[in-house]
Amino acid sequence: MIEGQNKKLKTGFIKEAAKSKYHDALIRASKVLESIIGASGRATWKRISSRIYVTFTLWLLEKGKMHGYELLQEMRSAGMEQIRASRIYPLLNKLEDAGLITSKVEGRRKVYSITAVGKAWLRISKKVFNNRANMVSNFLRDMVCEEKKK
Repeated sequence: MIEGQNKKLKTGFIKEAAKSKYHDALIRASKVLESIIGASGRATWKRISSRIYVTFTLWLLEKGKMHGYELLQEMRSAGMEQIRASRIYPLLNKLEDAGLITSKVEGRRKVYSITAVGKAWLRISKKVFNNRANMVSNFLRDMVCEEKKK
């Protein structure tokens, strides 16, 4: 089931990206990020969680620029206690390579901010995740209703 969901998620994203004025940049970003979020095909929980990290990182940066440690603390306070600095910094480098974020050295820290392409990616990801969340919610509701009938 996960494999099919991954294919739908990728297809949903590509389909939505085609409607964006940033289509080419989004497709390039998708190719850069394949090493962490996976290409179409078999999904793993690690790849799914990586997609969540990408989306969550962009969402945090949409609120305002932050340095890496600040992003790490925000993620941990949101319940992602297992994320480590050894994972966040390579993710930030990939997001920058993909053109979704930029960085600038301010004082002794590297501060990250979201780009217009990153905002487009985030908007599409929110829509795709919302569609998947609705599907899961409907499934769980139906499953609970079925159990109550027994």
